[in-house]
This record gives sequence, structure tokens and C-alpha cells, in this order.
Amino acid sequence: MSSFPESEEPWESYNQWQCFSAKNLDFDCAYYDDGILVPSITVETDNEIFLFDTYVEDRLDCKKTLTLWQGLTDDGQEFCIFAAHMPDVEWGEDENRHHSLWYIRRVKGVRGYWDLYESSPENTTTE
Repeated sequence: MSSFPESEEPWESYNQWQCFSAKNLDFDCAYYDDGILVPSITVETDNEIFLFDTYVEDRLDCKKTLTLWQGLTDDGQEFCIFAAHMPDVEWGEDENRHHSLWYIRRVKGVRGYWDLYESSPENTTTE
């Protein structure tokens, strides 16, 4: 992923795997422009809050996707996320911890994996 070529502040990012304790995960729908909901995972550590979202343009059905992701963590202790880091933004919610935003491509748990490009059509909205 990268910024537009004409961007005043160019950036590039590559997908990478990160694994977390399943007890630190919070699955929810994130609200984007025009009330669009996207599947989101928040991971809180002592030093950082990781916000993992999917693209609005992917048009995933938020609740169905979250159900799939949560099913991958059942009975597991770790959950891994393959995602690209986005440029840092100011969140203002918790000044003591750094916030980072990532876009999800894959997730993996003890019960299997999910891949954005292999996602089932019934988990995609038609709006």
C-alpha cells in the first residue's frame, strides 16, 4: 500500500503478521463515512492500541465477518493478523498509549484462517 503519487507526505506500507493473546482482542464494527460499518479488531497492550480494520471499499458484511473471525479464536490462546500499517493519526482518546491503524488482509486462529480475497460472497454487502 502507498500514498497517491502526488501526495505531499508520501508513505508506503507492507503487510506483516502480528500475533496477540486472544484475551486482548475486541471484535466490533467501526463506523466510517456515511455510516458504513466495517469489521474491526482492537488489540490493547500496555504500550499501544492497535486498530485493525478492513477497507470500506471491500463492502464486507460486518456482523457476518466478525462471527467468522470470532469462530477462529474459539478455544485458542493466540490470534494472528496479516495487515498493513497506515500513517499515524492523532486519536486523542488515550494519551498514554500510542495508537496505530492497520488494514487487514488475513487473520488466523486455532480453528483456521480467513483471507480477504478468498472471502465468501455471502459475507459481502451489495449496497
